[in-house]
This record gives sequence, structure tokens and C-alpha cells, in this order.
Amino acid sequence: MQVESDMNGKMRFKNMKQVYWKILVVIFLLLSTLIQAQGDDIHRDLEELRAALKKTATLIQLLPLPPNSDLRNMLEMKFQEAEMKFQEVRELVQQGRYRKARVLARQVYSILKQIEGMLHSHPVLKIKFREELDRLILEAEEAVEGNDSPEALYLLNQAKFYRIRANQLFSQGRTFQSLEFYRLSMNFARQAIKIAGGRSDRHRDVDWRKLVMDTQSLLEEANRLVETTDNRRQVKNLLNKIERELRDIQHLYEQNRYEAARQKLITVNRALYRLIDLLSSSNKTDLELLQTEYSNLQQGITTLEQELTDKNLPAAKRMLSRTKELMRQIERHLHNGQPELARRKLRLANQMLVNLYRIVERRQKDNPDELQRLLQVTRENLQELKQQEKPWKNADQFLKLIEENLKRAETAFQNKNYLQSSQLLRLTNQLILKYHRIVLHRSQKEITIEALQTDLQRLKSLLDSVEQTQDHSLRIRFENARRLSQLAERAMEQKQYEIAQEYIQMAFNLITK
Repeated sequence: MQVESDMNGKMRFKNMKQVYWKILVVIFLLLSTLIQAQGDDIHRDLEELRAALKKTATLIQLLPLPPNSDLRNMLEMKFQEAEMKFQEVRELVQQGRYRKARVLARQVYSILKQIEGMLHSHPVLKIKFREELDRLILEAEEAVEGNDSPEALYLLNQAKFYRIRANQLFSQGRTFQSLEFYRLSMNFARQAIKIAGGRSDRHRDVDWRKLVMDTQSLLEEANRLVETTDNRRQVKNLLNKIERELRDIQHLYEQNRYEAARQKLITVNRALYRLIDLLSSSNKTDLELLQTEYSNLQQGITTLEQELTDKNLPAAKRMLSRTKELMRQIERHLHNGQPELARRKLRLANQMLVNLYRIVERRQKDNPDELQRLLQVTRENLQELKQQEKPWKNADQFLKLIEENLKRAETAFQNKNYLQSSQLLRLTNQLILKYHRIVLHRSQKEITIEALQTDLQRLKSLLDSVEQTQDHSLRIRFENARRLSQLAERAMEQKQYEIAQEYIQMAFNLITK
């Protein structure tokens, strides 16, 4: 019995040892996995910290401060301190000392936060940005006033929108973000001036190095925003193309072809600003989108009010008063966070404004000199679009439709048929504006093939049911609507359903509004 008991004890001990070693192995494997995970996390954090440092360095360089100003020197000293600590973080990560690396990384972030605080508390910095921005927006307003370009008006309102966002962010202490929005706003104001025919070549004096840094900063911002869009693959392809363009620009510069490099860099810089605007727009809240629409409409009302000042059109003036009252109601709805009420009344106000424009247009005297200038501006805008990379397959067919309308407007002008030329020019600019907005447009509702086919068939039936009209303006609209329906069919065949939806909606708008 004693022998049997001893043997059982030894067996239990042996089994316990086996279990013990198994537990040790499991713990070891778990620790290895945990250490590996920590290593992956710290390397990811290191890249984010590197990006934050690079962004801060770019911002400091782009600040409107003299080279040897006290603030710039203080900022650069602080930044050097952050850079030194970052190098220590890298060394610690390479040594596998992750805990100490994290502690030091937090110190780097703390220094960057101090730099942001120094910028925020500086009394002159915001004033310098705001003065320059306010001056640019005022100049843009003067250039856009009385101008028929919807794209120039859109850019001006985008400049105003980003100015509001910049001021809000600055008041919240988010200085880095606010300065980025100030820069965006300035760019849109400059583009509005250019398209509206005002002074446009200020950028020619821009320092090459600052322009390169600004472009690199915009590229990083676009890469960050691309992760939030549904069209990720399309945008990444576009960003890859921009990066190739930047390498080409560097080659041109190294070959001493400075003017060609500068012109190409300016084009890339503009494209990035527009891309960031489109990506940011796709992330706007419902109220922000309505606020932008409200601003666009408000500008239109202001322009129309000036048109009516010296005209004997009492009915139009009464309708304008009702529209302005409606706008006050919309403003209250937006302020109170009531998007549905604001949206319904915005549609009504927009329709009233369209009717008012038609009244004024019928009475307005032709102005051949102004019309000729607008034709030239539109021609320049179209040429710029044709030179850019096409944002979707067969976009060149849409550009061809725009080109045909513009050529007809130019021909009508040469034949001194100014009213017809004006109508065609207005349509051309509407299509150009739509081209800009269709890029990366994210549908607000789910698109199904069945719904698209139904809408397309309804559009075709509507077009077939209309008899030939003698009204030239209507005839032009129906011709364009038919072409758009054909483009929609082609887009559907290529499974470009969002593009097809845009074409169909455009066609309906042409013949029903």
C-alpha cells in the first residue's frame, strides 16, 4: 500500500510539473504577443508624432512673421527642443524600451501644444491673418459683384465659409487648425478674384520655397482627409498623380526651367486646395451644408437687390421683400438647429430668386462689352479644366457638351445676337459649376440600379412628349437635357451609377426649373 501511495504521489508531481511548464509556455507566448503588439503600436505612434512635427515645422515657416522676430525665434527654439526629444524617442524604440519612449513622446506632444499656445496668445498673429483675409474677401466681393460667373460666386462663398470656421477654431484654442482654414479661405478668395476678372497675379511673387512647403502641407492634409471619404480609391489615385507631378516639378527645377516649374507648381497647389475643399465638404454636417447654401443664396439676393435699385419694377421689388423675409426665417431655423424647416424654405427662396432673375433679365439692356469679357473668362476656365486630369471616366464627353454650348454662345455674340449669347453663356457656366461639384460628390441617399433606370425612363418619356418649341431658350435646354440623358445611359453601362444620377438630375433641372 505504501509503495502504491508513493507511486501515485510521484505521478501527481510529474503531472503538476507538466501543467506548470505548459502554463509557463502559454505565459511566454502571451508575453511575446503583447510585446510585439506594443512594438507595432509604438511604431504607429512614432509615425503620427513625426507627421505632427513636420506639420508644425511647415506652419512655422509659413507664418507671416519677419525672419528674426522674437516670436519666430522663440518658436524655432521650442521646435528644436521637440525635435531633439523626438530623436531620443526613436532611439528608445530601436532599443525596445517602449515604456520610456511613450513617456518621452508625451513630452514632445506637450512641447507642440506649448507652441500652439504661444501662437494663440500672440496679439498680432491673428490680426495679420484676418486683415489680409478680410482685404482679399473684400476685393473678391468687388470683383464678383455684377459678374455672371457662378463659379466665382461659389469660390467667394467658400472663402467666407472657411473664414467663419477659422475664427471659430481660433476662439476654441485650436490654433493650428484655424491657421490652416485661414490659408484655405485666402486661396478661395484669390481664385474668385481671378475667375471674376479682377487682379489675379499676386501669386507670381510668392516665394518658391514657401509655395513648395505649402503644397507639401496640403498634400499631407489631403492624405489625412482621404481616409474619411467613400471614394478612397479614386482620391488615392488622384493623390498619386499629384505626387508624380511634384517629382516632375523637381526635375524641371533641377534643369533650371524655373518658369515651367513655377507654373506647374501653382496648378498643383490650386488642385490640392480644391481637392481639400471637396473632401471637407463631404464631411460637413447637414447644418453646415445648409449654411453654405444659405450663404450662396444670400449673395444672389444682394446682387439682385443692386440690380433693382434704379429699375421701375414694383412687382419684382415686392417679391424681393418677401424673399428677404423668408431668408430671415431660414437664418433663425439654422441658428436653432432646425435643418428640415431651413431646407424647405431654402428651396422656396431659391425658386423665388430664379423667378426674380427672369423678370430682371427680360428688362435688362444688353451690354456687349461685359458679355464679351464674360465669354473670354469662361473660355479660360474651360481651357483650364480641359488641361487637368479627368476626374471620372468619359468626363471628356461632358466637357465636350460644355464646349459646344460655349462655341454657340461665341457665335451668337459674333452675329450680334446678344440675348441668345447671354442665355447660352449662362447655361455653359451652370454646366461648368456642375462639373466642379460632381467630382468626388457623395450621394446623400442609396443608389439602386432599378431607381436609376426608372428615373432615366421618366426623363426620356418627358423629353419625347415635348413638341418642338419656337422658344430658343427652351429649345437649348431640351437639347442639352437629351445629351445628358445619353451621357447617363453610357455611365450606367460602365457602372458609374453616381455619375449617371448626377447627369439625370441635371437634365431634370434644365427642363423643369
